Amino acid sequence: MSGILEPEIQFFQGFYFSEPPLLFVKIRNIAHLLCLLLALLCMPSLMDAQISNTRKKTVFPSDSIFLDSLRVLPGTMQISLPNGDLLSDWKLDSTGTYLLFPDSTIQDSLIIEYRVFPFAIPLSYANKDLSIMNRKGGGSIKTYVIGSSERSNSLFNDSGIQKSGNISRGIAFGNAQNLSVNSSLNLQLSGRITERYSILASVSDDNIPIQPNGNTQQLQDFDQVFIQVFDDKTKLIAGDFILRKPEGYFMNYFKRAQGAYFLTEIPKENSGKKWTIESSVSVSKGRFARNVIQGVEGNQGPYRLTGADGETFIIVLAGTESVYIDGKLLQRGQDKDYVIDYNSSEITFTPKQFITKDRRIVVEFQYSDKRYARPLIHTALTYGDAKSSTYLNIFSESDSKNQPLQQDVTDEQRRIMTFAGDDIFNAVTTGVDSIGYSSSQVLYAMVDSLGFDSVFRYSNEQAVAFYRVQFTSVGSGNGDYKEDGFTANGKKYKWISPEVIDGELVHYGSYVPLILLSTPKKKQMLVLGHKHRWGKANSVPVNLIYGEGALSNNDLNTFSSIDSENDVGYAFRGGFEIEEWHPRQYLKDKDSYLNNHDLF
Repeated sequence: MSGILEPEIQFFQGFYFSEPPLLFVKIRNIAHLLCLLLALLCMPSLMDAQISNTRKKTVFPSDSIFLDSLRVLPGTMQISLPNGDLLSDWKLDSTGTYLLFPDSTIQDSLIIEYRVFPFAIPLSYANKDLSIMNRKGGGSIKTYVIGSSERSNSLFNDSGIQKSGNISRGIAFGNAQNLSVNSSLNLQLSGRITERYSILASVSDDNIPIQPNGNTQQLQDFDQVFIQVFDDKTKLIAGDFILRKPEGYFMNYFKRAQGAYFLTEIPKENSGKKWTIESSVSVSKGRFARNVIQGVEGNQGPYRLTGADGETFIIVLAGTESVYIDGKLLQRGQDKDYVIDYNSSEITFTPKQFITKDRRIVVEFQYSDKRYARPLIHTALTYGDAKSSTYLNIFSESDSKNQPLQQDVTDEQRRIMTFAGDDIFNAVTTGVDSIGYSSSQVLYAMVDSLGFDSVFRYSNEQAVAFYRVQFTSVGSGNGDYKEDGFTANGKKYKWISPEVIDGELVHYGSYVPLILLSTPKKKQMLVLGHKHRWGKANSVPVNLIYGEGALSNNDLNTFSSIDSENDVGYAFRGGFEIEEWHPRQYLKDKDSYLNNHDLF
């Protein structure tokens, strides 16, 4: 009916009411309360039936009777006969689950009442599992280590190795380059791999083109990659290592190398003497050079170091330099004697060493030279003890003439070096190349100047600038060109006209338009020596007699056999050192002198 609200319809137990009666609501509430009361009254009996630990059984007697899967609570068992008589001749086994009944005369049934633990109890409890406790040592029981008793079947055990390092992944992209993924690994290992041998390793696949600063006394090696396995008497290294001067006088070197190195000591029983064997097969990481620097009055530096063939732009290997002033070895560091920039090969002296024109400065170092592969073989054998020793040293370092690295050796250049002999300054080729005009390079025009033809003058004129010229420094007064500033494309050079003075042609420049070819070289040496000491002062031998012979081969150009007659040389050195006798001291304190000096 329009405009009239229908009463609300509610559903209740299958009947429809427009409004529930008040009496029905009261009856419903009373029913709910009665149900709840009944549940509370029945709950204890239900719970008691479920969790009660009281047991009652009727069994027939036997030697052992299984009672329950749970352990019987001690003091709660009671065994009786059907007539009510109690029995006492029984006992439980160690597990508390079996009844042992030794009386075999009883033929009637048994009534057993007992209580059990509400949970299963194992045979033993322990804070630590005794089966994994390994005893250390064979003496009294003092120290235990908790761990797995299983032993590895592998040769090496890495449980005692400390590991550190990182693995990195990177993505590089840009508006002028393609997407690339970079990865690097740095890993350091140290510790024992067996009961005898230990390991020390630094592994990296990074190629870091930087070196430490030479302004501190101690240097940090950025590019040392090696694996070293060693014990008390043996050492094996694979990777980067340093070769140092062996025993003797003639063979003296300090080399950074990369390859395999082996050192061991073999004692001889019942004599006190031992064999010391040191050997390596490697590739030299640099080339040796020795510079004699003429100091400038009041100029502390920097002084530029040059390579063995006069190279001006070199990279000195960090930590390989030895600097002397007037024969005295100096120390590196800002608070010491000098600092060095390894990347620019420049050395600067501190105020502790004031430089004058009269001071003799000598710098020996090793620098990076990648023109040829340079294999290096070295062996040093020593036999003896503190009193007497014999030694044999072998050293060989040579450039692989058929394996150039950062250069291309043409057939024409090989021919030039073959006829150059040992004079490496004859191994030159022209540095002039006609390429045509290019706005992105430093180019020169060929002109005539004051009667000298084939003179090269810097030019950016498209009609005449056809030549690209490479200049080489040959020292002041030996060339006809000098540096003349920079352009947007690089350094340029300027012609300086020579003059004739007293019939001799005098040059004023330092550069020539030539390329100095690098000839492959070879250095070998064999040294054999013996030392013997006798006499004692405070149990130390004080007198010495020695002898040493050396044979060397120094080939400055292995491409050529010219001038090879002076490649081989030999030398011998011998002498003795006797403790100095002091007559005045002997007369003044005779007893003291004799007590402290066991002469011969």
